[in-house]
Amino acid sequence: MTVMVTTALLPIEDRSAYSPPISRAMRDACHRRAHTRCLCCRRRASRSRLPKGNSIMQHQRTLVRWVVSTTLCLGCASANAFITYIDEFRIVRSGATFFLDTFDDGVEPPIVPNAFNCAAAPSCYSLSGTFNTDDEAGGKLRMNTALGGEVESAIGNPRIFQRASLLSNRSDLPADMNAGLKRHRVFSASVVYDLVVPGPADQMQVRLADPHANTADPGHRSDTLSLAVRRDDAPGAMPVIRFFEQNFNAGTLTEIDSTPLNLALGADQIRLTLAHSVADSTEIFAAWDYLSGGGVVASGSFATPGNIFDGETFTRADFGVSAMIPEPETYAMLLAGIGVLVWRLRGRRGPKMRANNKRVLP
Repeated sequence: MTVMVTTALLPIEDRSAYSPPISRAMRDACHRRAHTRCLCCRRRASRSRLPKGNSIMQHQRTLVRWVVSTTLCLGCASANAFITYIDEFRIVRSGATFFLDTFDDGVEPPIVPNAFNCAAAPSCYSLSGTFNTDDEAGGKLRMNTALGGEVESAIGNPRIFQRASLLSNRSDLPADMNAGLKRHRVFSASVVYDLVVPGPADQMQVRLADPHANTADPGHRSDTLSLAVRRDDAPGAMPVIRFFEQNFNAGTLTEIDSTPLNLALGADQIRLTLAHSVADSTEIFAAWDYLSGGGVVASGSFATPGNIFDGETFTRADFGVSAMIPEPETYAMLLAGIGVLVWRLRGRRGPKMRANNKRVLP
């Protein structure tokens, strides 16, 4: 990150250059003469003079220290922070809207907007990370990885995730077969994001996950399917739309398909959708729409499906953003920035300019 600072060196008052105070009689006599010969006027004029000696150089060095320390510390504070906005999170089941959050009630997750029926109602979102009280405003939800929590991927790579998962029903009991997102139902989950180009290793996604309550049961694996806008951390990597599966029991991460993100369309939003299009099937298909002003300008999909149901009958949908955990060199930069800041503060404790304690006439 580059920080540019432009500063004008303003005149600094030099009290040590003041002439001694004069009496009222001398002042009155002085003002009867020309101002150029007036002692009190010369005294007042001296206030606009620049400081003597190395004061200007000291002032410049202070500015340089401030710029360096601010650059280093701000660079560290903003490292790995990815921010975008969500306009809508929608789940459609059997042709009807099952859940809809348009983020226009001003109440951020974990609270859901429409008294969705879950065991923890109205806190029907399960969170990774946190949300601030002002993150939901103007019909959008701000997503910020700086507020995320640390989560490991299936292959053991730690990442920062800010994520909200809808706590839909996951019971396998016959009485609950018509609740939640179950295998015998047709359903889809979609998220509308503002189209912000992610930084290296950043991503925004919609996801289906099936972590079972009894994870020790080998018949219920914990796996996820994600459709994400992502950019790899390799030098020169371009953003892509990526469809991938994670199997946490097997410790694998498999890319199903990917395609370059089309930035030439002028779209301002993108809708990411995962759809279970065939009842009693394990297949999940991925599709996306580029939006401009709320209208669709282009669409796409992957022909190869992923699989989410493997021994269980349910899944859950979520949305979120993620970023890499800062590398050790990032922490080294933070320590360097703090060190420069301390050096700058210590440098300010130089000799003070002499104070003029004598009375100065107005």
